[in-house]
Amino acid sequence: MSFYKWNKSLSEIENEPEFSDTIVRSALLDRELNSDVIGLSRYTYQQIEDLQSLNISLNALFHNVMWLLDIKDKLIPISEVFTVFRGERRGWDDMFYPVDGHGIEPICIKRVLKNARRVTSLFAEADNDAFCCSFSKEELRQQNLIGTLNWIERFENGVNGTGRPLTEVLKRSNMYWYEMRDTATADICTTMNPDKRLFFAKFEEPTFINQRLIGLKKKPNYQDIELYHALLNSIIGMFYIEAIGFGRGLGALDINNTTLKNAFMLDPKQVSDENRIEILNKFAVVCRRDVMNTMQEIDQADRVEFDTAVLKAFDIESIYPDIKNSLISMQKSRLSVR
Repeated sequence: MSFYKWNKSLSEIENEPEFSDTIVRSALLDRELNSDVIGLSRYTYQQIEDLQSLNISLNALFHNVMWLLDIKDKLIPISEVFTVFRGERRGWDDMFYPVDGHGIEPICIKRVLKNARRVTSLFAEADNDAFCCSFSKEELRQQNLIGTLNWIERFENGVNGTGRPLTEVLKRSNMYWYEMRDTATADICTTMNPDKRLFFAKFEEPTFINQRLIGLKKKPNYQDIELYHALLNSIIGMFYIEAIGFGRGLGALDINNTTLKNAFMLDPKQVSDENRIEILNKFAVVCRRDVMNTMQEIDQADRVEFDTAVLKAFDIESIYPDIKNSLISMQKSRLSVR
């Protein structure tokens, strides 16, 4: 099966007869005659099935990802290392993410990372207060938590945009209508709608995240969070973020906790002690600066040294150009709608 990717816009093709002629002849001959105009990726049906088993989107097949089959034995599902989940989704941000001066007692306030746009490096920290109260109103009175009680009553008679009472809209089974639990704590997170930056940010300690983020919490038998953080941020990790999603309006990438849970990562158990030290040393340099847009990021000298160290650890450095080309091609295509 042949996958053709037009590398010229419709207006360019309309204004340049040579482009349309190249596209027609390429299709008839089933050959890539001019990659600047039209790119060709060809797979057997078995190869397509094998690539699909690695849970990349069909869209990724337009970007020559045959190299992925050569490293299947170097990959494991992310879900083997991490529990992957969406951040807490509660609704009515005015209530659950109060601004300064709210008067709620500290016992009912937790720190939360609300927006990944404020994360500029490969490390993240909470950026907002979250209202998390599991006390009944009677318990609040008994404990003299008047600020919290006043906060709840401030919204008790409120309605949503369609006129439905908040007490009804926010009601959940086995929870108070005003209750939000801070159980969605992550070791690492990424955003649900990446744009030009593709990265995973690590918390110094497990941190509460909200619904706009995807959280990764390491499983009990996987404790080397520093190495996992590095491997996720390698060029393979960046590729997988792009390859599991699809472009939304204006080119934003749409991923969710299910697609990320089904994605793959480099197997940390295949990294020797010596290579682990080399990877982390190179990664530490990358961590000292802000994350850049992908096109800039992958050409930074420190990034190239880090990615080379990772790929060498798995004896797959020879495919580095192929990975880079696929990643660039996918992101350029997604952003071209702008």
